[in-house]
Amino acid sequence: MRMTLTGFRRITPKTKAPFTNLYTKYPMAGVTGEATESIYVADGFPLPDLKVGMSIDVDRDGKGFLLAVSASER
Repeated sequence: MRMTLTGFRRITPKTKAPFTNLYTKYPMAGVTGEATESIYVADGFPLPDLKVGMSIDVDRDGKGFLLAVSASER
């Protein structure tokens, strides 16, 4: 699914492994405006060079687990 990256942050909790949150928006049928989503990305998962405003492609398996995040050509 193609999304626009609206923000991201790296989180390092004291008791768990570090991770990155990606904040995104995308068009969705039935939604006036755009839907938003926060995506949890485990430490070590390959990510493109993130820049706010860029388009990203998010691939998930049938259960919704993250498979890949890549920079998208507009």
